[in-house]
Amino acid sequence: MAKTPGVIGMHHYGVATDNWFKQGQLDVVRDYVKRIRDTGLLVGVAAHMPEAIAEVESQGWDVDYYMCCVYQWGRTKEDFEKLAGNRKDLLPIETYSVIAREGYSEVFLSGDPPKMFNVIKKVRKPCLVYKILAAGRRCETPETVDAAFKEAFENIKPTDAIIVGMYTKYTDQPAEDAALVRKYGTIS
Repeated sequence: MAKTPGVIGMHHYGVATDNWFKQGQLDVVRDYVKRIRDTGLLVGVAAHMPEAIAEVESQGWDVDYYMCCVYQWGRTKEDFEKLAGNRKDLLPIETYSVIAREGYSEVFLSGDPPKMFNVIKKVRKPCLVYKILAAGRRCETPETVDAAFKEAFENIKPTDAIIVGMYTKYTDQPAEDAALVRKYGTIS
């Protein structure tokens, strides 16, 4: 697949990186990216956990870029309970039903982006920053979308970029997003 015409880079899948990180086995990821490097392609590591990106960076891996999700995906019931401490009454009931039914969680917490942005600013490699709109959860109004773009561009390096999913059924999101990139993405 790496020899497919037009392929210029490949990264290790974020959910898998997160899982190997949680298990203390990032060497599995390192071996994979070494095999990618051997193909001559650009090499990246994706993750939803800022700690995983920070660990790869601290070890000085031979990678060209990081793919950084600003929201931590895949928290377990135990992770949520740890976050809630003795205030488990604060956890939404649907959190448990989603975890029990699907085996994963797609709960997006407002405290996540600052943690990933902190890592993004510290790493030397370019970052492709994604899910700035929390998989559509920050699209309630034009103002919430604007705020998400503003936050992202205020917290990335000049060598970084954002990746935004679009849904064009109701509005011209490509044009709207391009206007926000021109508004906030200009290097001063």
